[in-house]
Amino acid sequence: MIIEGARNLLGKSQQVQKQQFCPECGAMMVEVEQRIENRFLFVWYECSTKDCDGQWLQKIFLRP
Repeated sequence: MIIEGARNLLGKSQQVQKQQFCPECGAMMVEVEQRIENRFLFVWYECSTKDCDGQWLQKIFLRP
C-alpha cells in the first residue's frame, strides 16, 4: 500500500512539473513567487481555484 501511494504521488508530481496542474484538484496552477538562493531558482505555485489549497514548489538548478 505504501509503494502504491508513492507511485501515485510521483505521478502527480510529474504531471505538475510538466503542465503545472494542481496535484489536489487538477486545476491550473498560478505562479505566486520566485526566489534565487545558492544557484537555485525556487518557483512557488498555488491552485487557481479559490476552494482548493493545492500548492507546489519547483526547484530549478541555475547553471553558471
